Amino acid sequence: MNARQLKDSIAALDKIITHVGNMRILAKMLGVRYQNISYWRCAIKAPDVSKCRKIPFRHLTRLVKISNNTVSRAELRPDIFEE
Repeated sequence: MNARQLKDSIAALDKIITHVGNMRILAKMLGVRYQNISYWRCAIKAPDVSKCRKIPFRHLTRLVKISNNTVSRAELRPDIFEE
């Protein structure tokens, strides 16, 4: 995933976080620790994209459902899906 794709992915994830309220609520909905979501958003604070973690494939469908289909899998993982 290049830097542009990563920024787009973070923007899509931020839409979902805003929709549900905060990272802790989203983490609970996904069954992960909130730190995991923070790692997925790491590019905001750390411009070195090699240290960022991609959103795991297994969470994509659930994230799209949580967003009420306002965010697509391609927005969350443009390195896998193309619109």
